[in-house]
Amino acid sequence: MKLLKFMLSALIIALVFVSGCIQIETITQTERSTSETLSTHSSTAAPSTQTTASTAVLPQVNTTSSCSDPLWRYILERAIPCALNKEELAKIKPLAEQLKGDSLQQSAWNILEWEKEHIQYDWKKASLPAPEIEMYSNGSFKVVKGKNNTVQTPYETIMKGKGICTDYAILTAGLLLDMNYSPVYIFSINFTNSDTGHAAAVIEIEGWYFVLDQHPPAMDLGAYYRYWKEKGKIISNATIYEIKLVNGSAEVKSLGIVSGIEFLKQDYKFTNADAQAIFGSLTSVILRSFPNLRLDEKLQSLSQGILPEGYSEGKVWTFRFEKFVEYYNPLFHEQLIEYLYNIIISDPEVGADLEQYSAFWIEIREEGENLKIILDIAKS
Repeated sequence: MKLLKFMLSALIIALVFVSGCIQIETITQTERSTSETLSTHSSTAAPSTQTTASTAVLPQVNTTSSCSDPLWRYILERAIPCALNKEELAKIKPLAEQLKGDSLQQSAWNILEWEKEHIQYDWKKASLPAPEIEMYSNGSFKVVKGKNNTVQTPYETIMKGKGICTDYAILTAGLLLDMNYSPVYIFSINFTNSDTGHAAAVIEIEGWYFVLDQHPPAMDLGAYYRYWKEKGKIISNATIYEIKLVNGSAEVKSLGIVSGIEFLKQDYKFTNADAQAIFGSLTSVILRSFPNLRLDEKLQSLSQGILPEGYSEGKVWTFRFEKFVEYYNPLFHEQLIEYLYNIIISDPEVGADLEQYSAFWIEIREEGENLKIILDIAKS
């Protein structure tokens, strides 16, 4: 990883503590409101259509791993090659084939969306004590605490429908490897003010590193650092494991330790050009989806309560996307536009209005870390 500096270290372990895990909260929330500036008659909303996410049917197989390492269930570095060997990757191949997109960005986003819908955070497992292992000079060991707090294979996580951060990270990495994306990374993260650690999968795109952590969005390292800081946790450092697909199995290499402050060296800043790009892409999607609509810049006056000449009715929809500016990166522009569009039309009233009205305009406003989208619509 050329853009990150590592402090390599060797350590002889006599007593191993495997840190616990933290659930990452949903990043983006929305608020919406509407106001009618003029209405000459009432309208009936068209019925809405809802779709549910589908999942691949995985074969029923033996969940017992063939890995010979007796400690792999407790130590992340040992768990990765065992949980992602050829046999284990074959078990989740059908799901990987279903979720693979036409790019690494789309594939990663599909995985995060699927995990959000189908995998729950396992609070009971998270409450268990972290494994503590005594290692002896003769090669034997004893799990003295947290014996039942074990790392799951991707297949186990899918079949259980739940897991903690290490399980999410290994599942995400496994699906990416099955899609033939290699290398991928897992970061084992420590915080300065917490004894509980964290783990997440990471991918590299055009020199940028993005964290894939339980659900969308993918975040660059700077955004991810600030996310935890706002939650009251400061990333101290992260041990980075590079995972390559070699002869159908995961080959793991520890690249060393990167300090938390290094995360901020990859921190994208939202610009006016990004706002214009969002405007252009979002309007294009709406025009393709609703051929009855045309763009009309004059409709901006609706937000000031003025209905432009030539229209009989107007309405303003306002959407506020919290932290969107903070987490935006143009390398995931296409996926973020799809996300915005899906949120906007998920409201049956908005979808009905777009079908029934004849013109629209979109205003994109940056409000600190948040993005405000004003959808102005009118009938001729």
